Amino acid sequence: MVNICSKLEQILKLAGFKDFEVKYENSSNKISLIIRDNFALDKEDSLIQSLEHLVNLIYWKQNPELAKKQKIILDINHYRKRREELIIRLSQTAAQKVIATKKKVELPPMNSYERRLVHLTIKNYPSLTTESVGEEPNRRVVIKLI
Repeated sequence: MVNICSKLEQILKLAGFKDFEVKYENSSNKISLIIRDNFALDKEDSLIQSLEHLVNLIYWKQNPELAKKQKIILDINHYRKRREELIIRLSQTAAQKVIATKKKVELPPMNSYERRLVHLTIKNYPSLTTESVGEEPNRRVVIKLI
């Protein structure tokens, strides 16, 4: 995995980043990247997706037997953690709204991981259920009473 981290460091240097730190967490197959350079924080999500795709292509090329079976997760400046907390709060607020109004609530489009977080959060509300509707990239979760 050291090789992948060093390749990621090379990519970041070529992209013009100067002040960053790359850490690999073996237990979760996750790379945490802290970028201290000034860059557009509103672009973190697309940067994560792009770099994560590159990292996984390198990983799968080096380990073809793991291709598509095992994925490396990339997080930049704890963006994923902040996003998870936001999705959970959004789910809880929507659940309270459904309970109060007795009307279903449709959440904005989310990726599959974020939709899964919503489904798991709503399991804590026995009177509610969830379903995913729509097609990618506009797939969303609907929260409603049972």
